[in-house]
Amino acid sequence: MSYSSSADGEPTAKGIEAATGGVQAPVTPAQAAPDHQADNEVQAPASGPAPVDLWPAASGQSEPAPRPRAPAAQPFPGGGAKLLKLPDLLRIGSEPDEVVIAGFEVGEVGLVLGAPDLGKTTLTLGFATAVASGADYLGFTPAMTGPVVVATYEDKPSHVARRIIAAAQAMGADRQMLEHNLHVLRCEPPSQLFRRGADGLGVEMTEKATALLGKVKLVNARLLIIEPLVEVHNASENENGSMHSVMAGLRFFAREGRCAVMVAHHVTRPEEKATAASSRGAGAIHAAARFALVLNALDKTTAKQLKAAGVDTADLLQVEIGKWNNGPKGNPVILRRRTAAVGPFSAPVLELFRPDGEAELEEELAG
Repeated sequence: MSYSSSADGEPTAKGIEAATGGVQAPVTPAQAAPDHQADNEVQAPASGPAPVDLWPAASGQSEPAPRPRAPAAQPFPGGGAKLLKLPDLLRIGSEPDEVVIAGFEVGEVGLVLGAPDLGKTTLTLGFATAVASGADYLGFTPAMTGPVVVATYEDKPSHVARRIIAAAQAMGADRQMLEHNLHVLRCEPPSQLFRRGADGLGVEMTEKATALLGKVKLVNARLLIIEPLVEVHNASENENGSMHSVMAGLRFFAREGRCAVMVAHHVTRPEEKATAASSRGAGAIHAAARFALVLNALDKTTAKQLKAAGVDTADLLQVEIGKWNNGPKGNPVILRRRTAAVGPFSAPVLELFRPDGEAELEEELAG
C-alpha cells in the first residue's frame, strides 16, 4: 500500500463542453508525474514516537518480489464521432464486458450512495481492498484483480490507512497483492478536479485532474475511487448543466484511463429510504451513472423480523443495487458494521450478516 502526494501537472486545464461532455486529452503520465518513485515515498517524521506496526508480517515472510508491470491499457478512441457499420458492431458487440467488481465496469462511472455517517467510505475502501487483493467482499468476487487508485478528500490519511488495514484483515486479503496494487492518493486542499469556467459558464478540468489521470494511467489502474463527489468540484450541485459536465469529466477519466470510476455521494433526504434517484443535487448526477450501490439503514419490516428472532439490529445496514443499466438489481444484502482493532487503534468494517444457525430466518428474509 502506497501513499502518494498530490502533484500539479502542467498548466493545461481543458474545458468540458456542458452540452457534449467533450474533453481534450490531458498531458501524458510522464508529464503529470515525472518522478513516480519519489512521489510515492512517505517521509518519516523528524521526531516523535516510533510508528506502530499495525499489520505485522507473518513469521518468515520475505519481502514481496517485484512484479512485472502489466501492459499499458489502450485509451478509448477519441477525436470525435465515427460511423460504425454492421461488421464493426458485430466485432464490438462480441467483446466481453470488463466488469471489475459488482456492476462497476471499465469505462463507466458508478455511484455509492447513502446518508452521512452510514458507511460509504468504509464500503468504498473495502471494494478498493478487494479489487487490489482479489479477495471476496460482501458476497462480491472481483472479476478483475489489479491496481487501484483511491482519492479520498475528507478523511485523514491515518484514518484511511486503518480502515484499509481493518478491511484487509477482515476479508483475509493477500498482503503482497495489496502492496503491489493499492495506491492511495494523499490529497491536500484545494482538491478540486473540476471548476466553473472563467466566464461562469460550463466546467473545466483543473491541473489536479490532469495529474490524477496521469497517475491512474501510470499505474494502469483498473479501479479509481473518488470520495466524496462534493469535494472535487465547485460547480452548482443543483444545476443540471454544470453537474452533467462534472459527470462527463469523470466519464472521460474512466474511458481515457481504462478503469472503472466509483464515486461516493450523499443523498437528498438522509432520514428516508434512499434509491438511486435520491442522489443529492441535480438529476444529471444519477442519470450519468451506469451503476449505483445504495446504502440504507435496515428497513422496518426486516428489522421487525430479526428482532422477533432475537437478533440485535443496532449495527445492521442494507446495501442494494439501485441502478444497473447492464444487469438485474437483485435483493438487498444485510451488512453488520463493527469496530475492528488495528494495533492500538480501531476502525469500522462492514461484513455480511449471517444469522447463526437460522436457516428458516435466512429463507424468510430472502423471500
